[in-house]
Amino acid sequence: MQESLGLTMAEVLQLPELKGIELVAGRNGLDRIVTDVSVLEVPFGFRRWLRGNELLLSTLHAQDDPLRSQVQLVEELDAAGVAGFALHPGLYGVRPYEPALARADELAFPFLLLPEHFPYARVIHAVLSEMLNRQAQTLRRSEEVLRALLDRVRNGATAQSLISDLVDLLERPIALLTRRGLPLAAAWPSGQADLLAQLLAPGEGRPGVDLVPPHLRSSTHEHGYMVDTPLEYDGLRLTQTSVIIQAFGQVLGFLVTWDHPRPVEGWERLALRHAATALALAELRGNSDAAGTTRAYEELLELLARRDPANVDLASRRAVHLGIDLRQPRFVLVIEPDRWPRGTFGRLSLGAEPWSQRLLNTLRTLLWDQQGEAMAITRGDHIVALLRVPDTVASSDSDRWAFDTSEALRARLLEYGFHVTIGLSGACSGARQLMRGIEEAEQAAWIGTRLLGPGATYASEHLWFYNTLVQARRHGCMDPGWRRLIRTLAAEDEKYGGQLLRTLDVFLDCQQSFADAARRLYVHPNTVRYRVDKVREILGPRTLEDPTLRVALHLAIKAARLFGGLKDVEPDGQAAWLDAGNAGDSSSGDSSSGTA
Repeated sequence: MQESLGLTMAEVLQLPELKGIELVAGRNGLDRIVTDVSVLEVPFGFRRWLRGNELLLSTLHAQDDPLRSQVQLVEELDAAGVAGFALHPGLYGVRPYEPALARADELAFPFLLLPEHFPYARVIHAVLSEMLNRQAQTLRRSEEVLRALLDRVRNGATAQSLISDLVDLLERPIALLTRRGLPLAAAWPSGQADLLAQLLAPGEGRPGVDLVPPHLRSSTHEHGYMVDTPLEYDGLRLTQTSVIIQAFGQVLGFLVTWDHPRPVEGWERLALRHAATALALAELRGNSDAAGTTRAYEELLELLARRDPANVDLASRRAVHLGIDLRQPRFVLVIEPDRWPRGTFGRLSLGAEPWSQRLLNTLRTLLWDQQGEAMAITRGDHIVALLRVPDTVASSDSDRWAFDTSEALRARLLEYGFHVTIGLSGACSGARQLMRGIEEAEQAAWIGTRLLGPGATYASEHLWFYNTLVQARRHGCMDPGWRRLIRTLAAEDEKYGGQLLRTLDVFLDCQQSFADAARRLYVHPNTVRYRVDKVREILGPRTLEDPTLRVALHLAIKAARLFGGLKDVEPDGQAAWLDAGNAGDSSSGDSSSGTA
């Protein structure tokens, strides 16, 4: 249904000038919309002159058989989409017949009876005047929305900020979808997040819901084309209003909202059209303004990610040209996907866009909304991004702020269907520190995933000891003592299905609490006790009682888990630390092997 600037039949009956008009049938149809008033005084062939949504006035004096013709008239007017019919007794004294009234009730077709002294002009003037007044108010209000949105576009507003402004104006949830139906931006009034959570957030084991009506995907529609479609998901029944956003014949996306918590009204529908225009302008302006800037950001990050000291001065000069002060503290984020999407983006169709590009685009949008700067690039199987510390955050609080912000970004990415692990560097100022920070963040993500598992944020400063182990191994300075320390235990571990090292690791993590370790391992405490006793038999009774031996053993197990086994690795000076951690092992000297 397109937007209506008319009146409902109920509102027509409430006009003060029309007091005295009697509703004699069709009370259930008072929500029909009146957009015009017309007079009918021909006995047949009148349907060619009807457009729908009229309030028709007639004396019915030209009808040969008033009883039969009134029933037929009601049926034909209802079929033609007429809003209602008003009978004027006039000079001829024609009255409504009961069969016609009964049929009007069945069809929920409003049937009115005018007082004998009512001239047609009084009805026409009252209805059209009220419609014109309302239309003027509606147009004025929608124009105010358009001016406000265009001002925001001129001031460089993002799509997300425009959507947020529109939500404040309309007080209903609104989403901006790409042409493939992926959520690009969304916002909702306070207390209405559940609706978007059901429609946009990922759902495990639930089928996707396509929010773009199939016939809207074609390019034959004009910009601002609006359509209402029913939507049902998990027992939730809604009517979705979709507006096409188009520029130069190309569909850019769709602006969608729902009849929640109330139907979409006339002025709101015009406001949605205006918002589509503003979003199209913002997209065009953003493409022209941001294309060069985005590429320049990418080139700057590429320079930093190479970690070549010779590029420090070049990176610093490029940052100055871009208006970026690298002396302002920044944290490096390395974002790795934990699992790959399999054909669905939460509940939405993925389309053919590569997962890495979708993740990168989503991250850039979130970073831009958070800090007005979106510096992120894809590097292999992960993404490198910079997080600028706001001036309002004290230096003593910057580490906590960066960790909390990273966790918030990870949660938002999860809402869009991306399960990721984030490695976080320390605070970096200047190009040289940022180069080291990229390595720190990559290392933090790798260490955290191997030791603690994916799906979390790992700060480099929290893993300082393991960072030392990795650097020592990378540079060929790794003492093989850790491998010798657990060689015997690892050999015996194979007889117990690989459970001794795992149990001992968790037992020491839990400060030698059998109950806590059992809960972590999902076994009975006696099982943990039995396995720990076996360790004491293999390594000697003093091993777990001596604090020095206990710590050394615990760290040896961590090193074995970190480096993927007990074989020594010949360091490759040209390989990155990550390659060293995953490379095939060639042992020398002590050649014992096993898995931990």
